[in-house]
Amino acid sequence: SIVRSRKIRGGNYVQIATVDPETSEPRCRTVVFRGFLSPRPKEEGPTAEKAEESCAMKMITDLRSSKVGEASGHTSPATANTCELVWWFSKSSEQYRVRGSLQFVGGDESDDFLVRMRKEQWGNLSDMA
Repeated sequence: SIVRSRKIRGGNYVQIATVDPETSEPRCRTVVFRGFLSPRPKEEGPTAEKAEESCAMKMITDLRSSKVGEASGHTSPATANTCELVWWFSKSSEQYRVRGSLQFVGGDESDDFLVRMRKEQWGNLSDMA
């Protein structure tokens, strides 16, 4: 579905829903899917195992946006960073719902791999993004 809809304007728009921790009301917004996170290398060197495919989806947001507080403001570990994503593919008339956790990678990130991926993503953005 992703490949078939790649060239359709808006084919990379997805809706992400979170729950406001103060009011328990749902919040939904449209974001741009930026691809899947590159596989994290298991080891370096000639005997390195092949890295596993990543299922982490990349999007970009401003840390000041309400979605950050809505996703990370929950006191229960069971609901912290929880979201649901809905993706409609008009070319194939398919809809996918994906539930998972959001991970925000900001300037204070300590994971070297995620820092490298963040810088790479920002470097790939066009002026229109």
